[in-house]
Amino acid sequence: MGRDSEWYLDQFSAHTDDLLDAKQDVIDPVTQFLNGSQRTIYDDAVHLLSERKDTLRYLKTDEASRVESLLADQNIFRGQRMRHLKDAAGDLRAATDRILADERAEASDLVGERANDLRRSAAWEHATDATRTKVDRRIDVATQQVVEAVSVPVIRQLAREFDEESYDELLAALEADRRTAENNAETSTPTPPAPIVVPLRQLPHPRKRVLRTPADVDAYIDELRGILLKRSILESRCPCD
Repeated sequence: MGRDSEWYLDQFSAHTDDLLDAKQDVIDPVTQFLNGSQRTIYDDAVHLLSERKDTLRYLKTDEASRVESLLADQNIFRGQRMRHLKDAAGDLRAATDRILADERAEASDLVGERANDLRRSAAWEHATDATRTKVDRRIDVATQQVVEAVSVPVIRQLAREFDEESYDELLAALEADRRTAENNAETSTPTPPAPIVVPLRQLPHPRKRVLRTPADVDAYIDELRGILLKRSILESRCPCD
C-alpha cells in the first residue's frame, strides 16, 4: 500500500524477513491467544472480577489488584503473563470463596434459628398442613438463595429480609391457624379477630437515656411498657373486616 507496482516487484522481497519477524512476534501470539486456552483464562478472570465486585472490598489482601494489573497489561499474551493471571485469579477466587462461605454460614444460622423459632412456637402445633408447607417452602427458598448468592451484601440482605419480614409474615399465618383451631374447639364463642403481629422494630423507641441506676432502668421499662400497651389498645380497636 502506498507504493508503486515496481517497488513490490523489485524491493518487496528484501523486507520478507522483517515481515516474518512481525508475524511471529505479534500476529502469531495474538492469534494463539484468541483461539486457544489463554482466551478462556482471560475471560474467566474478567468474569470473576465482575461477579465478585461487591465482595472485593471485604478482602484484606491484594488479590484483586494483582488480577486487575495483569488484565490491564497490553502484553498479557506474551511470556508467562497468562500463567501468572491464571494463578492470580485462582488466588482471588479462593480468597473470596472463604469470605462468602463465612457469610453464608452466618446467614444460614440466622435463617435456621428463626425457622426453629417458628417450628417450636405454640402456633405450629395447631397450624394446618397447608400453612406448615408454606412456612417450610419459604424457609427452603431463603436457605437456597443464601447458598447460591455470590455477593456479601446480597447474602446479608437475604438474611435480614427473612429475619425482619418473612419471619413476621409466617408467624402471623401460623397464629391465624391457631386462633381458628381454638374457635373450632369452642363453637359457641364468637370468632375473635385474627392476631396482628407487630415487630418491635416498628414501635416507637423510648427516649434515649443513660441507665446508671435501678431507677433509670425502671423509668425506661415503664416507658416501653406504655408504648406496648398503647399499640396493643390501638390494634384491638382496629376494624377487622
